[in-house]
Amino acid sequence: MGGWFGHHLSSRMTWLATTPTGRLVAPSILWALAATGLARYDNGHLWVGFVLGLLLPITMWIAYEGFWLPKRSRIDYFLALTPTEFEHAVADLLRPLGFTEIRVVGGVNDYGVDVLCRDSGGNLVAIQCKRYQPDNDISSSSVQTFMGGMVAHEATQGIMVTTSSFSGPARELAASQDIRLVDGVELSALLGRSLA
Repeated sequence: MGGWFGHHLSSRMTWLATTPTGRLVAPSILWALAATGLARYDNGHLWVGFVLGLLLPITMWIAYEGFWLPKRSRIDYFLALTPTEFEHAVADLLRPLGFTEIRVVGGVNDYGVDVLCRDSGGNLVAIQCKRYQPDNDISSSSVQTFMGGMVAHEATQGIMVTTSSFSGPARELAASQDIRLVDGVELSALLGRSLA
């Protein structure tokens, strides 16, 4: 899905999956439907009281805290890291994905490239890591800066990783340059699979 709709849908899904408030939306809707159904069932005032009084607060608390998620697969885990720690966390994810010669190069003269590695074919891959709040999308100017870093490091492939999402123009530019984008939802899924 591209364009304005795809971008907004992606950012809403990121918000739903990665923020405590967002994680409350789905259970709220489900509990509203359940309470309505119970109230219609044989004048189930007792059931509605039980659901709203006991089960609703417990499940909402569990949803808010995200206890069912492995701690390291939640975006808030990444957001608690320093930028350097985030670069190392991303680098740690690369080896199970088949990358080799992984090194963190972020720093003063990194040219917008934080990690360099080689893919299974031996090609040099440049990776940029952006630890942003989920509502702070990566812009096309960040993609342009990263493209310059790829040239400076003579990388043949590029991957941009963020805890947030990418703007529509950023996605279009990256697609035209064959730069792979990994947003917060995909990053969490990758980490969850690597821990499984």
